Amino acid sequence: MADESKSVKTFWLVILSGFSFFVQFLSTPFIARALTLFDNGLYHQVILITDVFFLFLALGFHNVILIYLRRSDYKKNEVFWTSLILLKVISILGIIIIYIVAPFIDMNYNAEGNLAPLLRIYSVFLLFKLPMSATEAAFIIFGKTKIIVRRNLFFSIVNAFVLIAAVQYFKSVEALIYALIFNSLTYYVVSFCLIPKDIKSNIRFSRAFLKVFFNDGLALGVNNIIGRISIMIDKLIISSLLNPILFAIYRNGAIEVPFFSSIYRTISNIAIPEMTKLISENQEEKILILKRKIIANTALIIYPVMVFLVYFSEEFIVIYLSDKYIESVPVFRIFTLTLLFRINAYGDILLAKREYKTMIKSSTILVIASTISSLLFIYFFGIIGGSIAYFLMVMTSVMILLNYSAKSIQCTISDFFNFKEILKILIVSVAFASFIFLLPIKMTYWLNFLIMFISYSIIVYFVLLKYFIKDLSVIIQILNQINIGNYNLGYYFIRIFGK
Repeated sequence: MADESKSVKTFWLVILSGFSFFVQFLSTPFIARALTLFDNGLYHQVILITDVFFLFLALGFHNVILIYLRRSDYKKNEVFWTSLILLKVISILGIIIIYIVAPFIDMNYNAEGNLAPLLRIYSVFLLFKLPMSATEAAFIIFGKTKIIVRRNLFFSIVNAFVLIAAVQYFKSVEALIYALIFNSLTYYVVSFCLIPKDIKSNIRFSRAFLKVFFNDGLALGVNNIIGRISIMIDKLIISSLLNPILFAIYRNGAIEVPFFSSIYRTISNIAIPEMTKLISENQEEKILILKRKIIANTALIIYPVMVFLVYFSEEFIVIYLSDKYIESVPVFRIFTLTLLFRINAYGDILLAKREYKTMIKSSTILVIASTISSLLFIYFFGIIGGSIAYFLMVMTSVMILLNYSAKSIQCTISDFFNFKEILKILIVSVAFASFIFLLPIKMTYWLNFLIMFISYSIIVYFVLLKYFIKDLSVIIQILNQINIGNYNLGYYFIRIFGK
């Protein structure tokens, strides 16, 4: 696959994002239990609305900074300082805009006038979050992967503790908002301090780079905005049409399983360099073989967990969030079923072939379809309709991207899937989950649930790896890049399963 050092960096950075999400996942129940349903919904409304503003203000600037820091014809300190200063100015403008429009936003929500003041307070986070694009890009370019890992591990834990302390001690939305701002501030300050001195000490501002920055940022950002909005449509519509209580029930059911919901990105990101190479060599048959392996191996990792959580959604939600969120169970079950499709980054071929217009076209189709389906389903079925619309959005996104990808390398959509292996994975997982479901054991406590989940996982993965799945080359190549002692994980994996 890719160059080993680059693959290892990509692997740990994506795994790190999964760990950060996992820490956030652990802090969520403290917030859900401490706040009332109304306040919890209000808290998530504030975050959702400000995230939309951040999305439009950030455009594709992060990628632009990365691109031009790599180019030898641009001075690195000019790129860094110009982008940093400009992002500071944009963030100030963003704060002013939110401050002005907050009352108008509030008028369209059933939040009893509580939304506008919280939006105005939380808008301050833009002052620290937007300029992070420049500091993060500098870290990546100057090979500071270890620093990123250590910093993010530290702040993931600290941020969770700050949020938990705020909600447990003050039990208010305002306290959580101030905690979020504090976390953004400290994260930014520490990150800026860790930037190499030769970059920070020589402040250079380039007006010529501003035009390039905006032009490229707009071009790269349009597809990102459209794609992200399509994912947020269901939540935006529910939060505006329904009250904060129903939004809290929906939002706390719309949970992405930590690590497993993002593992496909890890595998796909590591495979992109090889895919790019195969595309440049016009080896379309090998591209298809690689895609089949990636999808089958990712399904092997994700599907057993998905099946278990679908069977035991009610137990999980009650243990995780308490029985006051029992109405979130159907939403969680439907969101978990979207893992059926999260076994590949389906736009990777288009990305590797730089078919940006096709990606924008597919994203535009998707956001229109998502908006229409979300409005209809939410109007008729409430929060359950929102989760169904989200499921359909994910499925539609996959079909659109697969269709364009198949045309790009002249194959059919079905050619991407090894249906025989995928069916084996599902049958084995369903069989063992059904057996546990029929046992006279009640998983009413987290320890019981955890023991059953671990037992199920060990048995299912061992059976699948040992007896049913033959080609594990993608997993082995990734494990070969992680060393423990004198051997890599791939060595131990082959010794155990004989692959």
